[in-house]
Amino acid sequence: MTDLVLEWTPHGGRSRKLVFEHQPNADCPLARVEYERRDGHWRVVGCECLEAVTLSSADGEEVPVTPTDNQPASRPATTEVEDDD
Repeated sequence: MTDLVLEWTPHGGRSRKLVFEHQPNADCPLARVEYERRDGHWRVVGCECLEAVTLSSADGEEVPVTPTDNQPASRPATTEVEDDD
């Protein structure tokens, strides 16, 4: 599985993103890592171990997101971004 990333900017708030990442060499198969943009950098503000992730569409169709062992483990690096705050 390629990491799944959701990114948004709430009205009047800081940009945030959720990263669902494959963890082949860890105690859990998936991790959910939440980031918030502060001072031009993405900073981790939350993390949890997950057993599974399922994507659901508005019409109720569900697609399981299944990690595969042939994908490398990766933790998104803190990324420099232009801060418009």
